[in-house]
Amino acid sequence: MDTGSLQGEREFQNELFFGSKIDLDRILCVIGFCSDKKRRRMVLVYELMTNGSLQDCLFHRKCVELKEWKKRVLISIDIAKGIEYLHH
Repeated sequence: MDTGSLQGEREFQNELFFGSKIDLDRILCVIGFCSDKKRRRMVLVYELMTNGSLQDCLFHRKCVELKEWKKRVLISIDIAKGIEYLHH
């Protein structure tokens, strides 16, 4: 995140606040953070994704359930809708 601006700090704080409040099976929770203002670094720590990343599932065929492109597209649309909801 852009730590050199107030907007970057606000984005970090928002992600930390909302990420720690969301309790849904399909959304990773924030479990910790570190902020080093001297070095201008901010880090969020998320829970472990035991089945790999979404990118692995969608593009590298590591999830048996997502071999069909139709399922991949539907999941991608649902993700986009979720992101739109969170940002409005």
